[in-house]
Parts: sequence; structure tokens; C-alpha cells
Amino acid sequence: MTKQTTAAADLCLMVKRDVCKVFAVSEATIDRWLRSDPDFPQPRRLGPNSIRWIKSEVMAYMLSLPRVAYDDHAFDPNAAEAADEDAGAGLCGSGNH
Repeated sequence: MTKQTTAAADLCLMVKRDVCKVFAVSEATIDRWLRSDPDFPQPRRLGPNSIRWIKSEVMAYMLSLPRVAYDDHAFDPNAAEAADEDAGAGLCGSGNH
């Protein structure tokens, strides 16, 4: 990749809806984080009614969040997903009705 292509990739812009998807939260939650968390990435104003976030800043913030440490070493987060998939197998068009 050239330096110019890399710079363009770093400056990819996101609308609020995209930021909501990254964190799986509502627009109201993004608004609350903007007011209460000084480390949350601030959007850039492109015009009077247009704001965008820089994707690399959003992703860097997400990756900087602390990991959850489970005290229960017997806890297997993948076991819950497997159980959910098994329970939903008949609901997703398995063809056996």
C-alpha cells in the first residue's frame, strides 16, 4: 500500500449509526458517552448538519476498553453460544417442520 492509500484508509468516516453498530448501543447511549466520557472519540463537523467520526479513532477507543476478567474459571463463554445455536436450530429454517 502506498502512503496516500494508507492515509485514506486511516481517515475513513463513520456516521452515528455506524458507531452505534460498532458498540451495539443506541444513539442515546452514544450521546450520553459523548457528554460523560472525555476519552470517547469526538466527531468532526463537516458542515452545519453533518458530523462524522474517524473510524480509526473509534476502533482505537474500542480496543482500549478493559477486558472482562471472569473469576469463575469454569465459565466458558462459548458454551452459552453453542447452547443458543442448538436451541435456535429449529427456528432458522432447518426444513424439518
